[in-house]
Amino acid sequence: IQRGIPTAALLPVEKSCARVLLLSAGEDSVWPSRQACVRLMARMEKAGYPYARKHINYALGSHWLGPLPKEKRKQLRRVMRVERRRPQECQQARDAAFGEAVQWLKG
Repeated sequence: IQRGIPTAALLPVEKSCARVLLLSAGEDSVWPSRQACVRLMARMEKAGYPYARKHINYALGSHWLGPLPKEKRKQLRRVMRVERRRPQECQQARDAAFGEAVQWLKG
């Protein structure tokens, strides 16, 4: 357990009984999603997690990796700098993340 993080705040992912897909963004300005996913993967590995697991980091993605209607993109650019600086890359990350999620669910 990392110093400063209360045990109650940790996601008990190693106790789940399902395949796990973790998506993170290298330019996430809301929380350190990449680092959190790396730690979750390490905990599952250490626990001998028996189900499939996968982590994909979108280096140029913003916090918003889900589908986003075109009319909402302007609003997102107002609050996330990477969305203003790299709108195409952020959209490509969203599209790729959605595609990965759909494929993962199809199993």
